Amino acid sequence: MFRSGSLLRGLRGVRVTCATQRSQSTVAATSSMFNSNDAVFEHKWLSKLATPLHNFSLKHRDWESPAAAPAVVDDKDELVALRRPFSYGMLPFVGAASVAEPMIGPKVTWWLSECINVGGIKLGLPGLAAQIFFFSPLPVIQKMVAEKDTGTLPLLPYSAMCTNGILWTTYGVLLGQSAIWAPNVPAAIMGAGYTAAFYANCPDNADWLPGTKNMHVGAIAVNAVGIGACATLMEPAAAADVLGLYGCGVVVVMFSGPLVAIKQVIAEKSTKALPFAMTVATFVNCILWTTYGYGVLDDSYIYGPNALGLVSACVQLGLFAKYGFDKSE
Repeated sequence: MFRSGSLLRGLRGVRVTCATQRSQSTVAATSSMFNSNDAVFEHKWLSKLATPLHNFSLKHRDWESPAAAPAVVDDKDELVALRRPFSYGMLPFVGAASVAEPMIGPKVTWWLSECINVGGIKLGLPGLAAQIFFFSPLPVIQKMVAEKDTGTLPLLPYSAMCTNGILWTTYGVLLGQSAIWAPNVPAAIMGAGYTAAFYANCPDNADWLPGTKNMHVGAIAVNAVGIGACATLMEPAAAADVLGLYGCGVVVVMFSGPLVAIKQVIAEKSTKALPFAMTVATFVNCILWTTYGYGVLDDSYIYGPNALGLVSACVQLGLFAKYGFDKSE
């Protein structure tokens, strides 16, 4: 959604949404519902996709792929008022989203942006799909509270969910798009609740979160103040660009979570570290948000990062096709 300077124009494809997902893969890693592939083949729908992938892997299990070079990871009407060009510092901004007409038909646009309408608050399929990520940690948190022990789970998925929820709720409000802010309100609320429960049951000397638990709480507070200041002190269009750009960075970092699991899968030639159900959920979720961001909003802050998430999900599905499922788990 930004078109500012040659560098920013080159990065126009990098935009995002919620935490939605925006935190999607990292949050998913903590959900007991999606952390195991044991019941994949008993599930009515998941089995239809898992079975051909597993059969393909069995058929071609003896294939030997050439050694790959090591990867190098570098550390509609309401919107018109927000699209006035302006300058911030030395960088010209245009506003977060385009005023172009949707590139897809009205029926698809309706499903993606306002198939749910409650009191004027409109929500589409992407927002509904995102809720699975926000509520999936509940079983883990309930167990954590009951046992008064966090084990070795990281705090980052929960604190990041809270920060992303605050950020994308504010972003959606600035754009006047309830289809963006409404699905992210639960992310902020649930993320704060998960973080509080984790904090209360985590030992003070925990060093696997990463960082300390006080650092995570402090980061949420600092980000909340910064987001609020940006939204209230800057012009709406400027604030939308700044928050959209910042949100892209946060979500891209969160999408890097599965890279660790992918590395482990390749090293062990086993997909037991990949939750198949959440991989499928990520795949569907990212397709919806990418289509909505590109076809309806023309907002690269939305479709950019979700396109990256879609690529990540496709890579994971490819690993299931290559290595199959470890049914002995």
